[in-house]
Amino acid sequence: MSGCTPEEDPPAAAAQAPSAAAGAPSPAAPSPSSVGLDATTKKVCENLLDAVKETAANVAKAEKIGPPAGHFAVGAAYLAGSAQMSADSIGGTDERVQAAADRVSTAMSDLDAAQQKDPEGKPSKAKLKAAVTELKAACS
Repeated sequence: MSGCTPEEDPPAAAAQAPSAAAGAPSPAAPSPSSVGLDATTKKVCENLLDAVKETAANVAKAEKIGPPAGHFAVGAAYLAGSAQMSADSIGGTDERVQAAADRVSTAMSDLDAAQQKDPEGKPSKAKLKAAVTELKAACS
């Protein structure tokens, strides 16, 4: 009998350990859609959306300068915004946020290139608006 008692204790302890271990991973491993964004990515999103607002303000200010210097200033504002998007996206863990930030950055670079190619032209901002909308959706 004394030999049976020690054998029964370890299985009881082992039975308790898996239930505790099974309970721990469960909260730690839910799907990203059920949890939302982690704190780091939320901060990245805040910075990215602030960069979009700042770029829009800088572009509006540069557009008021008028030709020809204003057109170059507009392009420079987009290029600076693109660089800021790239810098601010570092550290985010959500792939959708990263992809959306890359699209915004690319759209801003494209607008800079369009401004430099044709300073008198008014390049379409549709691609940028769509990318910003995608970024907002990814960050929500």
